[in-house]
Amino acid sequence: MLLPIPLLLLVASLHAVAAAAAAAAAAVRVGVDTPTFTVSPAFVSFTMDAGETGRWHEERSAFWYNPLARALAKPLAPAYFRYGGTGEDYTEYNFPGSGSTSGHFKCAETEPGRGCMQMNATVFKALVDWSKAVGWSLIYGADLISARDADNHWDPAQFESMLRYADAQGYRLHWELGNEPDLKCKPGYVRHINCTMPEDAVVAPKQLVKDFAAMRALLRASPVQQHSLLIGPDTAGDSSYLSAFVDALPLASSSTTTSMSASQAQLLDVLTWHFYYGPGSSRPHGLNASSFSQPSTLDRFLHAATTAQTLAASPQGRDKFQDLWVGETSSTYGGGTANASAGFVAGFMWLDKLGLAANLGHKVVCRQVFAHSKYSVIGEDNLPNPVRVLINPRRDFM
Repeated sequence: MLLPIPLLLLVASLHAVAAAAAAAAAAVRVGVDTPTFTVSPAFVSFTMDAGETGRWHEERSAFWYNPLARALAKPLAPAYFRYGGTGEDYTEYNFPGSGSTSGHFKCAETEPGRGCMQMNATVFKALVDWSKAVGWSLIYGADLISARDADNHWDPAQFESMLRYADAQGYRLHWELGNEPDLKCKPGYVRHINCTMPEDAVVAPKQLVKDFAAMRALLRASPVQQHSLLIGPDTAGDSSYLSAFVDALPLASSSTTTSMSASQAQLLDVLTWHFYYGPGSSRPHGLNASSFSQPSTLDRFLHAATTAQTLAASPQGRDKFQDLWVGETSSTYGGGTANASAGFVAGFMWLDKLGLAANLGHKVVCRQVFAHSKYSVIGEDNLPNPVRVLINPRRDFM
């Protein structure tokens, strides 16, 4: 039977496609003999936002003792637990003491309409207890923006009140100073997408290095915190600010390295930066669920992480810090995208990001956030969200 001409052409085309596919087939071998890069055992780590939990008073600290939340967190150890975010720069400290060292410092409301968070012995103890119970290493983000003197230098008085309390209680943890300084721009403390130039920030990169030096000096003088990690600057993605900060970082001086190792003598232990693929549904032009798996969207992290890796490996950054981390990251900023950031579709972003970060020299990736958000690992009910954090035989929420 003769086939109609159109059907004959279709069959011929299909045969041609099949033949081309067979000719193009190739064996793919994945080499596992030599690692490209070795990540930290705490490669997948977590954050909680001080903008939420920092408002918690004694009755709200119950979350940190919730048995279900602890049971879900514990299999994810080892991990770092970064407590910070926007709220860390607008925090009221209140730690026990006496006289001039009472430790009660009122937060200066440096950004109009932004209230102050609370940090006191109750909340601090809850964070420490949580970290010990689940096997995570606590990183506390100290106030950079509202704690400044008349000369625009970091005023460490409120941090010292917390440090004295931590030392007295035997709490050893790790520290960072400030959150996303490249978004807090002059005049005043108005928050923008990015400052036009790094020098336009309220705390310019060179001054921030001096502020970190002041914090490092306090940590080295502490019998409990002297070997703690100092982490930063947690930029929001402005590579020019991060580059200027790295450029201003000093190399360890020979006089300092005589009394301690080269790593201990460095001003900064870990260089951090933050990443989001774009705005969430609460912002204009927010990314929707259909964007979450598009290569053009996923490649945004590839480009940003490559820039960070290149900076860290350059002569400008070499020997100034030990490790490079993604200090905070999720799908979209501004609280995430409704019905997407905690859904299966966000898994494309998360898994792609983990693979790229490991391949591009990042020791740790801190997932924003662990609980109670549109993009969190567990929801308001303390039950796991649809997206799980890692496919791993030992700690698999899938």
